[in-house]
Amino acid sequence: MLNAASGEHPGPPARDSIEAVLREAGCSFEILDGQQRGGVEVATRRAVASACRSDGAVVAAGGDGTLNAVARGALEAGRPFGAIALGTFNYFARDQGLPLTLEAATRALLSPLLRSVQVGLVNGRPFLVNASVGLYPQLLEDREQFKARFGRRRSIAVLAALGTILRADTRLQLEVESAGERRTLRTAALVVDNNRLQLEQLGLPEAPAVDHGRLIAIFVRPSATLPLLWLLARAMAGHLDGARAVERLAVRRMQVSPACAARQTLLRVAIDGETLQLPAPLVFEVAPRQLQLIVPPQ
Repeated sequence: MLNAASGEHPGPPARDSIEAVLREAGCSFEILDGQQRGGVEVATRRAVASACRSDGAVVAAGGDGTLNAVARGALEAGRPFGAIALGTFNYFARDQGLPLTLEAATRALLSPLLRSVQVGLVNGRPFLVNASVGLYPQLLEDREQFKARFGRRRSIAVLAALGTILRADTRLQLEVESAGERRTLRTAALVVDNNRLQLEQLGLPEAPAVDHGRLIAIFVRPSATLPLLWLLARAMAGHLDGARAVERLAVRRMQVSPACAARQTLLRVAIDGETLQLPAPLVFEVAPRQLQLIVPPQ
């Protein structure tokens, strides 16, 4: 399934390049366009059904959000999953050591090798990179608006983040339960991360725990604008460890709900860059089934 609107490879050139490599290899394939009627969801269902009929793999070409949608279908159907990263950050592909150029990523799909990959869940919905509530979902929505106006570049993403923080007023009081302990935390943002690379880039020593069946929950305490900007600068420089405004937990399962549940039963959640609303409580956990990812020979 191809999302032709992703990243720096929009439109027919990406499709043509993918088709050329697969035809040269003599593969049987079908490319479904996630921009057509029904969008990514409908195209994913068709791709999964086709893979089940042909005993084949399900492949996503797009950004982390597109990869998430297609991986969800592959995971539920128990089919192998292939990824061609076309997004801005491509955290999933980079963390898994997948090629980032279009031709090389397509050729990697010809590999017979599979790797079992941990998947996170929030209320049963999978995430490959992270899931979050609070300030981060707003940041993602602002980023998409900036990109629609100014282009899909990392510098635009940074400017969008600055704009979000300058007008941030998010204050959440959450009841958090994990490993039999319950407590109340005030936070501007909660990010539950399943991506070792992203955690390493933030400079967090808990990054290896993702390889041992854990998710890393990051709580950002509410702060004034200038401390939040300083925190963003530390995160971009990879020095988030030691920041007093940040608390981390390594968890297999964690339940989160608003302290005043009667006032808010729905929470806005960002899952791998896409935002939606989910009912409280939010249950974050490691999926019992792992994704079978197609990987190139080492």
